[in-house]
Amino acid sequence: MIVVPLVAIVMLVLPAVSYPLTPAPVLAFMCSMIIAIVLTTLIGSAFGMLSFWTTQSRQFANFWQGIGQFLSGFVVPLALLPAGLRGAARLLPFRSMVSLPIEILMGRLGWDELGFGLLVGMGWALIVTLIYRILWRRGLRRYEAVGA
Repeated sequence: MIVVPLVAIVMLVLPAVSYPLTPAPVLAFMCSMIIAIVLTTLIGSAFGMLSFWTTQSRQFANFWQGIGQFLSGFVVPLALLPAGLRGAARLLPFRSMVSLPIEILMGRLGWDELGFGLLVGMGWALIVTLIYRILWRRGLRRYEAVGA
C-alpha cells in the first residue's frame, strides 16, 4: 500500500524512471510483497515467542535483523556480493523480504530467476509458519499468569 503510490509519484516526477508495468510483472511483484509481509510478520512473531523462555529475546531478533540487513540487499546490493555469499543469500529468507520485490519491480529478473525467488520465499514462509506454530504451542504450555 505504501510502495505503489511512491512508485507512481516517482514515475510521474521523473520521466527517465520507468518500470515494466505489464500485468505479469505486477502480479509477480504483488505476490513477492505478500510473501515479504508474511515472512517479516511471522519471523518477528517467532522471535517474540522466545520471550516464553528468556527475557533477552530482543537480542536474538537484533542479531537476526543485523544479518538480514546485509544479506537482503538493504545495505549492499546482492549483485555486489562475492559469488559464494550471493548464492547463499539467494537461498535464505532475507532476499525474499527486501531485494526480490525490488528486483521484480525493476524488471531485472528473468522468469526462471523470478520463479526461483518466489519458490524460495514460499518455502521459507512454510518453514517459518511451522516454527511459529511449534513455538506458540510449547510457549503456551510454559506460560503462567498471575494477578487478580
